[in-house]
Amino acid sequence: PANNSIPVHAQIEQQFHRYYNNINRPVNFPVITTYEVQRTIAKLNNNKAPGVDGITNKIIKLMPEEAVIAFTDIVN
Repeated sequence: PANNSIPVHAQIEQQFHRYYNNINRPVNFPVITTYEVQRTIAKLNNNKAPGVDGITNKIIKLMPEEAVIAFTDIVN
């Protein structure tokens, strides 16, 4: 129920601030390890079509360890 003692524009402003204050809170995602990335890459199906970037799963599996480490840093 609306609080009639507060003007409508003030109510809207309060709700706006309440909403945006909540969505700007940092999300604590779990850290993904390089091992988890390597394990996931190893499970990729070689027979799947590449994405719009043209990179196949076979190519991803050939990435050097340094690239996997860099990718892990990106996702974290």
